[in-house]
Amino acid sequence: MSSLDGMTRPAAVAGLFYPAGAGLLRETVRRLLAEAEDLHLQDVRALIVPHAGYAYSGPVAASAYRQVQGRKISRVIILAPSHYGHFRGVAVVPGGSFVTPLGRVPIDPLARALAESPPFFPERPVPVQLPSWAKTTPFERGLSQGLPHMWEHSIEVQLPFLQEAIGTFTLVPALFGEVDAREAARVLARFLDNTTLVVASSDLSHYLPHEEAVLVDRQCIGAIRQLDVDGVREADACGRLPMATVVYLAREFGWEPRILDYRTSGDTSGDYEAVVGYVAVAFCASEKISQVSMTCHETEAGNRGEGGEATAGSHLKDAKTEEAKPWDLSPEEREILLKLAREAIWSAVTGNPPPRVEVWRLPERLRQPAACFVTLKRGGQLRGCIGTLIPREPLYEAVIRRAESAALADHRFPPVRPEELGDLEVEISVLGPSRPIRGATPEEILSQIQPGRHGVILRVAGQHATFLPQVWEHFPDKEEFLAKLAQKAGLPQDAWLWPEAELEVYEAEVISEGGA
Repeated sequence: MSSLDGMTRPAAVAGLFYPAGAGLLRETVRRLLAEAEDLHLQDVRALIVPHAGYAYSGPVAASAYRQVQGRKISRVIILAPSHYGHFRGVAVVPGGSFVTPLGRVPIDPLARALAESPPFFPERPVPVQLPSWAKTTPFERGLSQGLPHMWEHSIEVQLPFLQEAIGTFTLVPALFGEVDAREAARVLARFLDNTTLVVASSDLSHYLPHEEAVLVDRQCIGAIRQLDVDGVREADACGRLPMATVVYLAREFGWEPRILDYRTSGDTSGDYEAVVGYVAVAFCASEKISQVSMTCHETEAGNRGEGGEATAGSHLKDAKTEEAKPWDLSPEEREILLKLAREAIWSAVTGNPPPRVEVWRLPERLRQPAACFVTLKRGGQLRGCIGTLIPREPLYEAVIRRAESAALADHRFPPVRPEELGDLEVEISVLGPSRPIRGATPEEILSQIQPGRHGVILRVAGQHATFLPQVWEHFPDKEEFLAKLAQKAGLPQDAWLWPEAELEVYEAEVISEGGA
């Protein structure tokens, strides 16, 4: 056999690492999940999970999967170390399915596209050193001995937990040989979306005395907490490269690590002489990448925006820098974004899963980080407007998330009802880079602001607010515009003149249905 592509990969370690019977396995996993604490983490994007036998690492694994139990996750990418196959790059099974006693897990079509993107490659025969338990498994492999995925347990042991925690999902199985974790992360980043969970499968130190293992593992956990890619890559851990890849993604996308649990096998077996370390970590979209409720009509101008940091645009420029240009999206790109926004709104309002996005088919620009706002109107009146000022997510994903929030989470309005969907008008504002405004006098400040062209951000005394360029329709006078902006931030109307006030301007490309 030269490949698993299109075939079913049977369970290799059922009865060895976890129970072989479906009933006992389901009971075991459900018990472990029930015993784990739900920390109610928001927007978990990735996990680090151990892959030993459930009797040893099951409680730690459960503490990770408990955080995503019941969440809307449609695709799981598992990054795991190859214990038995020796190769360079990352081996991906492009098609087919994996099977556990709990059922079949189909491989996602994304796997094939990822496998064609070096350093990822379609699985092929490689030198394999058979595991010590090979003769005890009931699985007859025959000519498959050279396929690393056939013998590997580090992906398989994750699947029953995922099957119980999130139900139906598709799988992208990626087995790591020697590879540059940064390069793997850069490629993988192009394939992530808001319904995908990344799992790095790894144990920590192996067969040290308990006290020594704790000290060694503490260094690795500290590197994870600090998002130190090099520190993780050099750690004493079999899955150091999958973990380093996730840490690199966390740095790129602004995910924050949360250490959930740490134990050694001694804590579960009682044998502390030679232990294996296990850690569970969740990576969540940073709370700093918060959503800002926008005022789009004069009658709403006194409302204060929500959210965290008001750092706008992908790169700040000083006053002498040439004016940042808008995105200049093509008609096709605009149509794609509007379609995604519409589908996201429909899914959110009707309670259906978020739209599936074939990320690799999207134009490259839609996969670049961007800040955006999504505005909903009904009968010409504002029905919701939510956005972000921090360009950490790919544009397509930012549009999906802001559209969902505009429909359901704008505190000024009740959630959109299904019967309203046909009457909604959707508008997307894609923000360009911002630049600060500096001036010694009000005249110098006002001279740098162009009505109808500039959106403006005001930050002062820990408060902040922004108006999109469209708001000039309601406040065409510059001083009135800034006074209303200060009022929106919960400040006196002259706060924009205070010495500590910070002002920034940006442009936005506006995409509306039936318009430019």
